[in-house]
Amino acid sequence: MNLIDNINVLKRLNPNLWKKLREVSEKLEQDQRFKIIEAKSGVPTLEVEYQGKHLPLHSRYNPEKEAEKFINQFDQTEVTKYKHVFFYGVGMGYHITAFMNKYPNINFSLYEPNPTVFYKFLSYRSLKDFPIKNLKHIFVEQEPNDVQKFASEFLDTINEEILFVILPSYERVFKEDYKRFVKDFLQTLKDKRSSLHTNLGYQKRWIINSLINFPEVLKTPNILHDIDKENFMNKPALLVAAGPSLDDEIENIRYIKGNNLAYIFSIGSAINALIEHNIYPNAICSYDPSERNQVVFTKMIDKNITSIPLIFGSSIGFESLQKYPGKDKFHMITSQDTVSNYFLKRKDNNKIKVVLDAPSIAVLTLDVLYKLGCNPIILVGQNLGYRKDKFYAKGISYKHQSTEITEEQKRNLIEVEDVYGGRIYSDESFLRMKKQMEYYIEFYNNVEIINTTKGGAKIEGTSFMELANVIKNKLKHKVNFDCFNIITENTYDIKYVQGKIEEMEKQLKAIIKIINDLTRCLQKIYKLAEENKFQKLEDIFKKLDKLFSKMNKNDFYKVFLQPMNRVQYEILKKNVSTVRFEKDMAWKARKVVQEFGKFIQVCQKDIQFVNPIFKRVSVQVLDYINESL
Repeated sequence: MNLIDNINVLKRLNPNLWKKLREVSEKLEQDQRFKIIEAKSGVPTLEVEYQGKHLPLHSRYNPEKEAEKFINQFDQTEVTKYKHVFFYGVGMGYHITAFMNKYPNINFSLYEPNPTVFYKFLSYRSLKDFPIKNLKHIFVEQEPNDVQKFASEFLDTINEEILFVILPSYERVFKEDYKRFVKDFLQTLKDKRSSLHTNLGYQKRWIINSLINFPEVLKTPNILHDIDKENFMNKPALLVAAGPSLDDEIENIRYIKGNNLAYIFSIGSAINALIEHNIYPNAICSYDPSERNQVVFTKMIDKNITSIPLIFGSSIGFESLQKYPGKDKFHMITSQDTVSNYFLKRKDNNKIKVVLDAPSIAVLTLDVLYKLGCNPIILVGQNLGYRKDKFYAKGISYKHQSTEITEEQKRNLIEVEDVYGGRIYSDESFLRMKKQMEYYIEFYNNVEIINTTKGGAKIEGTSFMELANVIKNKLKHKVNFDCFNIITENTYDIKYVQGKIEEMEKQLKAIIKIINDLTRCLQKIYKLAEENKFQKLEDIFKKLDKLFSKMNKNDFYKVFLQPMNRVQYEILKKNVSTVRFEKDMAWKARKVVQEFGKFIQVCQKDIQFVNPIFKRVSVQVLDYINESL
């Protein structure tokens, strides 16, 4: 009856997993590579046929005793430091039973890389042998790419110190699966940490930039739907990055510009190298939200160059936009910009096109060029790695950053394949950009993307061709270099903007009241807990849930406060989920007051910070609307 009992438990814990297992249950039952045998001690164990050998996942003599011996190797003092244990390899579950018998109060998750093994486990062992209330996740791998998906879900929901327990036989029997798991899990962890670091660094800047930049967005054309795409359709475009290989192509770029053979889009610091050689691109693309981004345009400001159009992401550092010397500007709404997405609507009611935030302006610009219809798209100076310890072309230097790699950075370098089939050194940051670019390219249709970066990292989905050969074989017709000089207006409904400003002012007043009510509610919870009046707490907890739900529906909160505190919000969600079913009411009350209190406090501070900026921007926008109507 174990299978039937386990099915009922699994339906409750993870109905999607049971559905998937049920769909292939007949196949799993007939898999002859896995056989249940009886150990000498009389309990079932499992053998796996591998390369003509029958390898046991547990002892053929006494699996339970073997499991106890394995678990006793873990230092008890060390184990108690952890709040969650992740079991890689379920097998027949003897080691899990042994661990949970010794540490019954720790939360745990199960990961099984082989669905047949898990099905055999369900057939012969009972999930009820484990403390089910502590079981947080069951992952069973169906496809190799499941690892990153499961790892991401696991890391999103667990906010505790994690102990990994690997069933020793899996490192031998499922060697390749295990190696892939470790590689993919660690990569997901690195990506999560990088994302967390980025969110922590920019969560407030993204929103404040978007708010301050909004009047400029309202006045300028959207590059994705206010420009005549006929000028770009099937026209070649150079995407010029600042890598050291750009030095090799300066004269080729000069020739292309002088003969109107392709559009030239400069990204990041490449503009400084081009200006150093008196080459002005057709446009500069920029989106970096940091204050430091304005430094990129120092040469343009010093030389008073005003003829180069700027294509800016709407969440770009507002200092960059205010100081940019060029006369013509075009914008693209970024996915980090909740402000424009709230206030704007097109006159024709078509959806506003948004560019997804990415780890590199190269990826964003590549996507824009694809959406404009450029073909081929030619990558120049896109090294995504180092050349002779350098990561910038000549003519690019900053006080805040060396143009050469440091000794400390060298210790963390990673070898990757280059465009010639050799090896170059890269790092985690460059590889994230490369991975993101390859991901985008995979979904592009009917466009040729040529990588001309000599000695740069190989980019899947592109073909390598030296720029001189591209000129000879691909650039046979002139393009219209005046396309950006055509004055266009955006298609936003400014009366709609006016109405949304009025609505947001009401939402601001409402959120202040909600937060005051939440504060009083938390004070009440704290007082009741101090007075041991626990029977009254449940009603107050319900009131807290209603108020928090009300806050989540408030527009000022959704547009400003939650995005500005996205990291704190995720931490709040994780921590609150762990106390929802807590029986100790005193501890639960303290934890709720602590976690909600911290989040409410940062929201209060941000209201005080955002409010004067919002009022100032509102006046600017309304003045512009009144002049335009």
